[in-house]
Formats: sequence, structure tokens, C-alpha cells
Amino acid sequence: MTKPTKEDADLFIKVYNTMVSVDDIKNGLWFAVEELDVDSYEQYKEKYPVGSEGHRYLSMYLSFMEFLGVLVKYKVINEDLVFDLFPFAWDKVEPIVRGWQKEFGPNWKENYVAMVKKEAEWRKRQSP
Repeated sequence: MTKPTKEDADLFIKVYNTMVSVDDIKNGLWFAVEELDVDSYEQYKEKYPVGSEGHRYLSMYLSFMEFLGVLVKYKVINEDLVFDLFPFAWDKVEPIVRGWQKEFGPNWKENYVAMVKKEAEWRKRQSP
């Protein structure tokens, strides 16, 4: 992608401010990165059933990441800025996302999944 512009930075700051100022998104980020500790979708459903705080937090985190994935997909936001800062937590949420996709269809959180793949490719191109 091209070098970030001032407009890119302005949008990025707005998105970032949303993430850190909306409690459910902020708590969802913390939950996904720091607290989520399951090995399978079945274990997740047992430990964090619908209606639980953990389920709500993860749902908010994944919804925010799906939103971010749409912005990346349509090149509305500079992907270099997103990939360099946002925590994707894919290693922790993949079994849950894959489980939900089996239940709700393969398009569930598809933009987040696509963004994760793109971020992994981007990471390989970065110097250590």
C-alpha cells in the first residue's frame, strides 16, 4: 500500500479512539488478547454461553475486527497502519470463528478472516 497520508492518520486515529473508548469493544479486545483460554469451539460454548460476559466481549471484539476488515478490504483505511498496530488474536479466536462459521455459514466474519490472512502475508514482508 502507499505511504500513509495525513488523512489516513486522521481516520486511523478515529478508529483507534473508538476501540479504546467504547467499553464493550475495549473489554472485548482485552478479553480476546488476555483472558480467552479455550482450545475448541465446544469448550468456548461451555465456558462462555450466550448471554455471558465473555460471549458478549468476544462478540464485540469480532464485530469490531469485522468492521476493520471491511475498511481494509475496500482500501478505506491504510492497511499498513492497521497491520502494524491492531492485535488480531487469531491464534486464540480461530477455533471459535471456525465453529461459528460451521453454524452460521462461511461468510460469518469473512472480512476479519480475510484481513488476518492479508496481515500474515504483510508480516512476512516486514523486516525483523
